[in-house]
Amino acid sequence: MSRLAHGAVLALLIAIAVSGAASAAASDVQVPEGLVVAREGDLFAVSLTGGEEVRLTATHAWESSPAVSPDASTILYERGLKSPSLWTMALDGSGQSPFGVAGAQPAWAPGGQAIYSIRFFFNDDGKSCANIWRTNAAGRAARRVTRGDALDQSPAVSPNGRLLAYQTGECEPAVPGDIARMTLGNPFRGRGGFSKLPDDLDGSFEPAWAPDGLRIAFNTGRDYASRLYGQATRRSSARRKRT
Repeated sequence: MSRLAHGAVLALLIAIAVSGAASAAASDVQVPEGLVVAREGDLFAVSLTGGEEVRLTATHAWESSPAVSPDASTILYERGLKSPSLWTMALDGSGQSPFGVAGAQPAWAPGGQAIYSIRFFFNDDGKSCANIWRTNAAGRAARRVTRGDALDQSPAVSPNGRLLAYQTGECEPAVPGDIARMTLGNPFRGRGGFSKLPDDLDGSFEPAWAPDGLRIAFNTGRDYASRLYGQATRRSSARRKRT
């Protein structure tokens, strides 16, 4: 595990492995020389340089959505299915404890000063919806970032900390949606999408920023095949026009 904890994370690369519809319950987060992997309700550390994987959790609860802090010291993750809450532990699996915040799918902001996660709720029609919330690194000063009857999921903060990309769609059971973007610091406003995708791609999910913040990758397609697409941000497009 010393290899996994070696060095500071300058940028996190989200590596999404898609295999059928079950992929929605799996996520991999790459850290220096290793991966923290969610698989079938438990978390594992996998070395990229060889060696056996290390099981980090072994409880009766369902654990998923690992998010490694920018300084590579802490894993924030989701525990529970019906009423998920956030938990925290060290990279070697020690010190597992409640973070004190209800929510799911955590994501760190650059610098580790803020955490974004989702909270589920039922609308007046009894459909399952979710909004994105922000807290500080201690889990306090909670503030709702998106609102309305929508299913907002998978928050991802740009490397410069100015933009939030996320998956948005209709409340369950409708679900299929697209990737949206908003400027942080302007809650409830600026919910713009990225450039139009090909017509045969009717659903997009799990966005992840490139380390330079100029492109974003995400899974897409009704068949949930193993496909990743890169979508240039507006900043990237503007640069190409000038050159």
